[in-house]
Amino acid sequence: MKYLIGIYQDKEKIDNHLDSLQITRRDIMEVGPFSSWLKALRWMEYMEEKLQPHPTERYSLGTLVPNTWYGATFVADGSCARVD
Repeated sequence: MKYLIGIYQDKEKIDNHLDSLQITRRDIMEVGPFSSWLKALRWMEYMEEKLQPHPTERYSLGTLVPNTWYGATFVADGSCARVD
C-alpha cells in the first residue's frame, strides 16, 4: 500500500495535479489550516514518519507567499486504509 501526502493552498490544484499523473486515490485525511508553508511541511514530515514502513510520495503545490496552507493524506490505487 502506498500513501500520498500533499500540502497545498488550493485543494482543486492538488486534485488536478494528481489526476494529471493518473494517480487513482482515496482521501483519508485532510488537515489545516496551517499559517505557513513551513508548518505544513513539518506536518508532512511527521505524517511520513508515522506511515513508515509503507512507501510514501510527497507533493507540495502552492506559492511561498504568506498564505494559508492545508494538508491531505491519500491512499494510492483506491486501497482502503486506517491511520491511527
